[in-house]
Amino acid sequence: MDKPAGLSEALRPLLRYWIAACGDKRMPARADIDPVEMPIKLLPNVVLVDVVPDPLRFRFRVMGTAVARMLDEDWTGYFVDEIPNIHESVQRQYVESAKNRYPTVTMNEYDRYDPGLMQHKLLRYECLLLPLSENGATVSMLLGGTVERPTAW
Repeated sequence: MDKPAGLSEALRPLLRYWIAACGDKRMPARADIDPVEMPIKLLPNVVLVDVVPDPLRFRFRVMGTAVARMLDEDWTGYFVDEIPNIHESVQRQYVESAKNRYPTVTMNEYDRYDPGLMQHKLLRYECLLLPLSENGATVSMLLGGTVERPTAW
């Protein structure tokens, strides 16, 4: 399998882990994913997202500490469509990954208010999403990796 276009070196170990977990399947199941076997340096950058069908929605089940610190918020338990100021590209990427059943990578933006500076800050980050499936056909979860990117990419 080729890596998604634009994938940075920082997230390639997570993609390699997912490919190995696939074995001879198109997508691994959640049971095939073991945090103990993941590259340890990536664990703080990992998210696990439930895919809820009809209507299609996405709920953060796990948000790594580095992701929560980067966003200055922990979205665990929240649906993507409940998060204020989230860029529309985030929802599009989640839908694309779930419907196409294939890894995606996107550069996203998040506008957050920094109370220390008393101003808004535009955060840019790279997000790799990897589909998981319990039945081999329908995406039930997304395994993600997120790393901050410089303002100018």
